[in-house]
Amino acid sequence: MRASLLILFACTIFYHSQAQDLDIPFVLDATGVPECIQACLSDLFYSAAKLVYLENPVEKFHELCRTYENASQCLENQKDICYQTTIFDIALSGLDEVCNEREEDWMEHKDCLEAHSEVVLKNCDRECRFTDVMITLSGKGNPEGLQKLQEDQEALQKEMGSVCTSFGCMSSCAARDLNINCSPAGTIIVEALLKPFFTIATIFEEIGPRAKISIYRQVPSQCYYLVDYEEVHGISHGKLPSKMTSKNPEEAVLNEITTKEEMKKKKKAELEKMFLMEAQKGR
Repeated sequence: MRASLLILFACTIFYHSQAQDLDIPFVLDATGVPECIQACLSDLFYSAAKLVYLENPVEKFHELCRTYENASQCLENQKDICYQTTIFDIALSGLDEVCNEREEDWMEHKDCLEAHSEVVLKNCDRECRFTDVMITLSGKGNPEGLQKLQEDQEALQKEMGSVCTSFGCMSSCAARDLNINCSPAGTIIVEALLKPFFTIATIFEEIGPRAKISIYRQVPSQCYYLVDYEEVHGISHGKLPSKMTSKNPEEAVLNEITTKEEMKKKKKAELEKMFLMEAQKGR
C-alpha cells in the first residue's frame, strides 16, 4: 500500500503550482520513502513537475536529466548508510535509460522533437485528460489527504485506477504520435521511460500464481497492464493498454494462465503442421 501511495504522490507533484505548497518531508514519510534519501529526491520531483505545462518539453527534459544526475549520485552516496535504495533505483531507471543509455538515440531526432513534441503532448493530453487527472490529485496531494487515502483503501484504489488509465493513454499516444512525426523517437523515449515497468513485468512473469494474486489485490484492475510485459511493450509502440475484463485478481491470473496455454497449444500445432509439411516434401 505504501508503494501505491508513493506512485500517487509522484503523480500529484507534476502539478507544479500545488507541488510548491507540499510538506515534502511529511508526505515522503507518509509514502514510505526512507528519511536517509528524502533529500535526494525532492529537487527531482520539483523538476519533473515543470513538465506538466508541456511547453518546450525537450528543453525542460534536459533540465530534468541534469537534476536526475544529481539525485542519482546522491542516492549512490547514501547506499552505505541507507539499505532501502534498490526500489528507488528501479523506479528511476526510466530516467537513467532516457538520460544516459538511450540519449544518443533520441538526440538524433532533437530538431524534429523540438518542432513537434509540444503539439503532440498537448494533443495527447486533451485526448487522455492526463493534466486533468493530475490537477484533481493535486488537491489530495497534501499530508492530510494522503493520510485519509492511506486509511481508505477503496478511495486509494479509485484514485490509482484513474492515474493508470490516464497514464496508459498518455504514454501510448505520445509514442504513436511522436513516431508519426519523428519515427522512431516516440518508441525510443517511451520505451526508455517505461523501463521500471519492463523490469517489474519481467519479475512478475517469474513468480507463481499465488504471489500474482497477492499483487493484483493491491492495485485496481486498470493498473494490471503495468505488470504485463506484452502490454508495456505495446504501449511503447503506440498501442493502448487492453481493457481488463477480469472482475477479481483470481480471475485475472486464471485468464492469464488460460491465454498462455492457448498460445502454447497454437504454437505446438503450427510446429506440428510445419513438420508434417516438411515430411511430405521429403517423400
